[in-house]
Amino acid sequence: MMEFLKDKSENVTILHVGARPRYFVNKFKTNADKWRVIGDFKSDLERDTYAIQNCTHFLTIDFNSNENRKSGSLKTVEYCLNLDKMRI
Repeated sequence: MMEFLKDKSENVTILHVGARPRYFVNKFKTNADKWRVIGDFKSDLERDTYAIQNCTHFLTIDFNSNENRKSGSLKTVEYCLNLDKMRI
């Protein structure tokens, strides 16, 4: 997603667990140098809860659900939709 957004928008917030992101895009000649980065969350759940509570839009892709299993990503999508967050 970061690779997609780096040339599209300055209005992006990156949230991460721990001291620094596991991955970040190259900032050279992109919008990524203007992105807001918030870290030091202790768990994925803490990060995701903060994100959902503070967003107006969401961008999530579910690659892992099937007829036998509902992934965490799909649960997040459903939660966001129930809160009237806007899908990008």
